[in-house]
Amino acid sequence: MGIKISDLPAATHIVGFEDQPFIQCGQTRQTSVSSVFSGITAQGDARYFCSTNIAGNQQGVVTLGGAGGATVGFGLSTGDSPAFASITTAGLTLTAGSLAAGSSPLSANNISVATNLTASSIEGTSLLSAGTGGITTSGNLSSGRNIAATGSAYIGSEHVISGTASSILGGVKNNLGSSACAVIAGGCCNSTASFSFIGGGHCNVGCGSCIVIGGGECNSVGNNFNAVVGGRENDACGTLSFIGGGCKNHTTAACSTIAGGYQNEVKSNAGTIGGGKQNSINATLGTVGGGLNNTICDGANASFIAGGCCNTVKCTHSSSAIAGASYMDSVSANMLHACTLYLMSSALPTSDTGVAGVVWKCVCGSNTYLMLSQ
Repeated sequence: MGIKISDLPAATHIVGFEDQPFIQCGQTRQTSVSSVFSGITAQGDARYFCSTNIAGNQQGVVTLGGAGGATVGFGLSTGDSPAFASITTAGLTLTAGSLAAGSSPLSANNISVATNLTASSIEGTSLLSAGTGGITTSGNLSSGRNIAATGSAYIGSEHVISGTASSILGGVKNNLGSSACAVIAGGCCNSTASFSFIGGGHCNVGCGSCIVIGGGECNSVGNNFNAVVGGRENDACGTLSFIGGGCKNHTTAACSTIAGGYQNEVKSNAGTIGGGKQNSINATLGTVGGGLNNTICDGANASFIAGGCCNTVKCTHSSSAIAGASYMDSVSANMLHACTLYLMSSALPTSDTGVAGVVWKCVCGSNTYLMLSQ
């Protein structure tokens, strides 16, 4: 009599080489467990699979290896842009489409995105690179190393920027347009041209290339290679000109300088006004140190007014100087003009120097005379 199955000893782990009875052609025969397994899988039953594979060129598709050879799709195609609540990875590379991290941070040691990267907060301990698409975040953008883009970069809101390698680093409504290699550091409603810089302020305008506006309000630069450091309503129109600050100062000539003051104007090349109010230079190489309403007229080249009020070097009186007076007009070219002249007696030579034009003092008894060397 046979042994009941319940009375048989328990088997250990099956390795596939054990014998198993089965009925074939009406006869009870034996074969290995592995042969039975191979025979079952060879029947092509779609319910059976033995492996899984995620294709590298398909997004969200799992292929099941085995008798059925089925694929399972998760509703994503290669052109879709998945959105995640948060992503943390040691390295992330995206070459097409957009990556959106939703409302949680995107954190990666190395991020390289060819098109567009959007997240509420972006952090990386290495390079952040967004290609030409840009990096957009409503929260923090931080990196332990470099932040790089082949296009333009900006921080703030309502800016206009489309030029190559240009940046707006803060503020609101700043405008670089299509300017290349230009920077606006901050402020509001500032604009400039290629290869130029505006540090901040309000409504500053740079129309020339390679210019600098440090800040202030309503300052303008209308030609190349000019600079306005600050102040209000200053206008540097002459090439290679400089205005340091003040209010409503104006240059129209090349290589001119106004350090500061109010309503000063340089109209001829290489003129300089140090400060003061409503001073004007109309001659080449003229200089006004300061004061009020001082004027160097047209043709009085290389002339100088130290300061004072309402002094004038007249036309053609070149190389003349008004040392410091008020309401004085020049009388000749190549002449020093002064209301009074003070010479320190103790410092004057006491004998003829032999150099024509030198003043020296001659002491004759109780009398002292000023003499002029011939």
